[in-house]
Amino acid sequence: MNSHLNVPQLHSLIFNFRLSRAVLSALEVGVFDVLVSHNASSLEEIATHTQTDKTSIELVLNCLVAWGILEIQESGKYLLPSHLLNYFDCSSSQSIKNLLLFDATRSKNWDTLSEKIKNKKPKKTIDDDVLYYQAMSEGLYHFPIK
Repeated sequence: MNSHLNVPQLHSLIFNFRLSRAVLSALEVGVFDVLVSHNASSLEEIATHTQTDKTSIELVLNCLVAWGILEIQESGKYLLPSHLLNYFDCSSSQSIKNLLLFDATRSKNWDTLSEKIKNKKPKKTIDDDVLYYQAMSEGLYHFPIK
């Protein structure tokens, strides 16, 4: 990475969290599971299978379409592009689903970083170390996220 960032690069770095959060949220509620198992799915099907609010999940889906993570057919059905399908399919050797779910659990620590800095006492528990060790020893690709 260039050590001299320009304003657009800095802006991109700072605001890319939106894409990350949208992908992780879609993953956590099961959007990618629906798309892997049903190929293309309508908004109604996705909302029903994920038990999410239709209007809210539509916003996330459309963001993912805008960023190229999902595609939308003329019929209005959403799908994962073929080049990304294996990354979200747990039965694939290329799956990174559990790695992303693990990252999602860890990203919640970053959400409270300002609070932790002000308190001067990081809230690290033994469970953090156990989860990390388990993930590393069992392999992140096959880490069972609950």
